[in-house]
Amino acid sequence: MGERAPVHGELSIKTRRLQTVTLIAVQGEVDLANFQTLGSVLGAAVGGDSPVLLDLTKVRYIDSTGLGLLLRMHEDCHAKRIPFVVAANPLVRRICNVLSLQTVVPIFDHVRSARAHLEAVQARHGQDWADVDASLTTEE
Repeated sequence: MGERAPVHGELSIKTRRLQTVTLIAVQGEVDLANFQTLGSVLGAAVGGDSPVLLDLTKVRYIDSTGLGLLLRMHEDCHAKRIPFVVAANPLVRRICNVLSLQTVVPIFDHVRSARAHLEAVQARHGQDWADVDASLTTEE
């Protein structure tokens, strides 16, 4: 890992492996002009078997296409039984809360909190992610 996607417009994406977690850090704006770039990176992450942590703490703007990516990523990870969580800044959290996305996708204030949650879930379930989804959305 440690890959850096090219900067497209106002979007920068960095991917790296943190022990057993794939971290995808996004900076800038996520919108119709660049959501496909982010979608490609997220799709590659689902191709692995480690939990995915999407860091949106440095996102200045996200539109409906970006929010749609969050839901699609959750669905793809759920289908493969891979835990998926998001760390988001207050702006992104507020948008997600208005749309009640936090009831579907676990959203945390900080990367540190999201990672600690994934590690706690993994400690309880080991590498068997089969029954993790329920504990992800209920133990924030």
